[in-house]
Amino acid sequence: MRVVVTGGTGHIGTFILAALTEAGHEVVNVDRKRPEGWRTRTHVTDLADPAQVFDALAELRPDAVVHAAADPASGGKPRHAHFMGNVGIAHAVYLAASDLGVRRIVYLSSEQANGFTSARTAPARFPFDESVTIPPRTAYAMSKLMGETMLDSFTAIHPELSAVSLRVNAAHRPEDPDKMLGWLRRAAEWPNPHFWAWVDPEDVASAVRLALEASISGHRVYNLAAPDIKSFVPLRE
Repeated sequence: MRVVVTGGTGHIGTFILAALTEAGHEVVNVDRKRPEGWRTRTHVTDLADPAQVFDALAELRPDAVVHAAADPASGGKPRHAHFMGNVGIAHAVYLAASDLGVRRIVYLSSEQANGFTSARTAPARFPFDESVTIPPRTAYAMSKLMGETMLDSFTAIHPELSAVSLRVNAAHRPEDPDKMLGWLRRAAEWPNPHFWAWVDPEDVASAVRLALEASISGHRVYNLAAPDIKSFVPLRE
């Protein structure tokens, strides 16, 4: 399968490029710059420019697109620009892909799309599934939910197109002790930071591969997290 990965130069993107290449797919990274130390073909593209997005996909003619590109910052910039940037890029990618006959889109959404983290509150009970949501409260969280909502529309307009949204929790390697310990310390101070959940980026890449290869129709949304949590205190407590 020929797969275009947007944002393959990013933190999680490099793991996706490696996993899909290892699985035998023909992979092309579409991003503003090439990743360091990785030899996957890169089509240098400004994803904020819809014309460049369409031109890149028209030239590459992928069977599937993994949309991993986004600005993940949760603050520190104008909210409208942050929202419009993420939503605009997603719309440009979806529009070009569907117009060019792409059959599968995998979208790296965020656990913040469920609304609870940005609202600093918790669902009524644990565990909870993908159907349990409240309105998001931040520009980033709203942009990730809008990325999912647009896929509902694009798969309705194009019945031959199917899509999977993966609500990815905080992604880092388990062997990164400084980052793990930092999360553990802050877990005692923050109200529900990601519900103390995390996920290994290698597992995110595996989930992307499974989402590409699965036999599905329409648009499906999945939570994605490790089976354990970053807290010294059990989650129920």
